[in-house]
Amino acid sequence: MPPLLNLAELRKAHLALYKDVRLSEGVSPATVRRELSPIMEALNNVDEYCDVDGYRPPKKPAIPISKSRKEAIIRASDRKELLTYLLNAEDKKKKR
Repeated sequence: MPPLLNLAELRKAHLALYKDVRLSEGVSPATVRRELSPIMEALNNVDEYCDVDGYRPPKKPAIPISKSRKEAIIRASDRKELLTYLLNAEDKKKKR
């Protein structure tokens, strides 16, 4: 991003550049979204703090975030071992 920008010169391309730089640095998309959130909040409410006529804030760049969760599939041997452990723990509680 340019070091100094007039508010009226700020465009979606600048925010997209910020997003791209942060992602290239290895930051997760969720982190970039969290970082852009207060920036966008400030830009969307600039008229409350500054006297600017006709200012329209740039749109927030799209940041795709994977909806998939990490999954693990338990093998039959692992399931048997886990159930044996849990059942033994339950038996030990009953004996107390």
